[in-house]
Amino acid sequence: MTTYILVPGAWHGGWWWQPVVQQLEAAGHRAIPMTLAGLGEQEVLTERAINLDTHVHQVLAAAEPEGEGLVLVGHSYGGSVINQVADLIPQRVAALVHLDSDLLEDGESCYSFTTEENRAYFLDAVTSDGLGVAPLPFFDQRARPHPLATLLQKAHLAGRWKSVPVRHFVAALETPGGFRLRRACAGCVTILRGATRNGRCGTTSWRKVRSESWSSSATSENSIHAVTIPCNT
Repeated sequence: MTTYILVPGAWHGGWWWQPVVQQLEAAGHRAIPMTLAGLGEQEVLTERAINLDTHVHQVLAAAEPEGEGLVLVGHSYGGSVINQVADLIPQRVAALVHLDSDLLEDGESCYSFTTEENRAYFLDAVTSDGLGVAPLPFFDQRARPHPLATLLQKAHLAGRWKSVPVRHFVAALETPGGFRLRRACAGCVTILRGATRNGRCGTTSWRKVRSESWSSSATSENSIHAVTIPCNT
């Protein structure tokens, strides 16, 4: 049995991963879908300070009782979280799976990494209390304002996450803001041809990628695959 810790993108909660959780559990694995601090259904951002470190330590706490051989999966913003977790406990992580995620370097933030279009949205959509960013209009109704400080805080990375033996990078070409994966990973990417503007499409992409390219016995540093995913948005 493998333990998968599933970290969603900005504005989303553990609910986004439920189809994946069901499939992993049916295969005999343990799946932990994370709802990050500030994104719970009843949470109010004025109750406590929340930054990127808050989310990193939350995932660390979830990983603590799980032992070794963990698989950390991050979608979009979640990529910035799982890399910092893996940087702190690389010896306990068997694999990293990045699904169209923010792949930051030390000293970068999600705000500095993203596109001009997204940066403009982050500022235009700040909530009235100044603490969150409102969800994009096409998101699921369960999406919540995302804590602004998590997008602005710089990543603290020593590079230890790169010692994780298996690392999968999945990138959608037709996504708002365009193709954002770093040039350094351009040869180690599973390409998804299809928009990922909603949870259903993103989940469909994950099922396809897992069935075609995941291998628990892989020894190469990065996965190299190309698949075509039809997405109905």
